[in-house]
Amino acid sequence: MATYCLDTSGLSAPLEFMPEDIHPSIWAGVAGLIDDEKFAVTTEIYDELSHIAGTIGACIKRNRNILQYEIEDDHWDWSAYLIHYERMKIEYESVISEYNGNRKNTIGLKDLTIIALVARFIQIAG
Repeated sequence: MATYCLDTSGLSAPLEFMPEDIHPSIWAGVAGLIDDEKFAVTTEIYDELSHIAGTIGACIKRNRNILQYEIEDDHWDWSAYLIHYERMKIEYESVISEYNGNRKNTIGLKDLTIIALVARFIQIAG
């Protein structure tokens, strides 16, 4: 099972400033972590990650079944994830972009999905 939850910017921002062709050993290590099933992403985040190009992009696409935690997949406790997600939608409605005219200094529901996944992992770690 995965150890870390990953948001799109966790890969896209570093790739922008540390391109694969200049830092191949770093990105080989990241690809190894992906292959070793260390990362988890929600479907929404996977859809964003699937647009990353290059070797890392190919690794992401090759490992979709490992990375993507989809609702109703039996390999994880998705019902606990949904509980966290729905709770946070209510609790943090005032700072969720889609409920507040997409104003600055708010988060989007896509970002909330990965936060809910993190919350679910923290719950397991206890």
